[in-house]
Amino acid sequence: RKKVLMSGLVLFVIANGAAAFATGSTQLLVARIAAGAAADCAARAAVQVHGAMGMTDECRVGHYAKRLLVIGQLFGDSTWHLKRIAQIE
Repeated sequence: RKKVLMSGLVLFVIANGAAAFATGSTQLLVARIAAGAAADCAARAAVQVHGAMGMTDECRVGHYAKRLLVIGQLFGDSTWHLKRIAQIE
């Protein structure tokens, strides 16, 4: 999913060039996409390293991973922001 998302972002930038970043709104969405993808990657890696223990309440990694999932639902994940960019253009 991450590779497809980043590929879509790269294709968007190539297709639209510098004009795609003309508005502050688009720049903000691109920043949110990058931050969301990085957070998702970090959370998945942390849980993978800690195994099943990473999703228990005793381990802080599980708390942070769950928190990132909730933040993605509240403010939109990378896929949602990529769709918003497509609608703007």
